[in-house]
Parts: sequence; C-alpha cells; structure tokens
Amino acid sequence: MEARSVLATLFTTHESKKYSTVFARIYMRGRFHSSPVRCLCGAGFYKHFIENDMNEVRNKSKQLFWKSYLIGFLLTGLTLSFLAYKTAIFPTQDYKSLVLIDLDGNKVDLAQYQSQPLVVNYWATWCGPCIEEFPELDLARKTFKGHITFIMISDDAPEKVRKYVKRNNYGFTFLTSKAPLKLNIRPVTYFYSGDKNSVYKNIGSLNRQALYTYLGKIK
Repeated sequence: MEARSVLATLFTTHESKKYSTVFARIYMRGRFHSSPVRCLCGAGFYKHFIENDMNEVRNKSKQLFWKSYLIGFLLTGLTLSFLAYKTAIFPTQDYKSLVLIDLDGNKVDLAQYQSQPLVVNYWATWCGPCIEEFPELDLARKTFKGHITFIMISDDAPEKVRKYVKRNNYGFTFLTSKAPLKLNIRPVTYFYSGDKNSVYKNIGSLNRQALYTYLGKIK
C-alpha cells in the first residue's frame, strides 16, 4: 500500500521538476522503511536525475549549435558585405592607373603635380550632385589658389565635357579618362597631401564643412 501511495503521489505531480524532489525526500529521509519502497524510490530518483541531466545537456548542445550557426552566418554576411563595399560598390580609383586627356586632346601626366597637394574629383556630366557641388569646389579652388590644385576627371566622351565647360565658367583642370572609371557612384573626391602619403576619400557630395576639413589636412 505504501508503494502504491508513493506512485500515486508521483504520477499526479504535474511539474516534472517536483519528481526528483519527491524521490529525494522519500529516499533520503527514510519516510518509508520497507525495502521495496526504498528500492523503488531510489531507482526512480536515479533514473529521473540521469534523464533530466541528459535532456539538459541535449538542450544546451542544441542551443550552442544554433548560436554558433547564427554567429557564423552573421560574420559571413558582414565579411561579404565589406568585400562588396570595397570591391563592387565603392572600389578604389587610383588616378595613376588612368590614361588622362585634356580638353585639347593632349595626354596629361599627373606626375607633374607630385609635390603639390591635389584634389581629384571624379564626376560625370549626367551626375546632378556633381554639378551641384562645383560652385563650392570652385570657391575653395580660388581660396587655395597656388597651394592646392583641383582636377576634375570624367569618363564621359570628351565632346560632352567640352560642351559643359564652355557653358560654365569654372577654373578647374578638366581631364577625361580613355578607360571607364572603376567607380559605380559619382561624385567621389580624393584629397592628396603634397608628399601623397596622406589620402582622404569622400563618397558623395561635399558640404562646406567637410570640404574645408579635408583641405585643412592636406594643405
């Protein structure tokens, strides 16, 4: 009767965590002294304890697996995004690798500006933000005249650039590239110090504050 009473108590317990408590109390306190009951409770307590322990290990292993999987997935995504940013969306454009032509059709070597601070702006005649920032850039050119050279490079057809320059009175050095630029966005502006050891890159339009901050770093 004692064994049946114990089993009835255990199987009417709804919270699994209470099983081990009931088993432990019965077994450790010696509430029931008959050997069958103690053996039953001891075996039940041991079995339930091991099963709970194993289930907990399995659950933690699953959680660790999915956490590791998620972290790996996020790191892979960030790495691919960074590579896409650097190589596909906003790749680096080096003017030294370009064959540049002036508006008269003459080849130009920018090595002649080797010792001077340079502002190299990559633009296009179809680029609205490029056109909008020209007045501010031209004002800065006048302010730093004789100290910083402003060069505007486009891969548009030379005749398009010449037509634009004729319609607008800007004092920049306009050049065209024979090969398409690597850049997928315009405008992009590079600021080079005189020794070319310091290079700053701005993607998109420049406001006055940003422009003069860059100029202050290279002058």
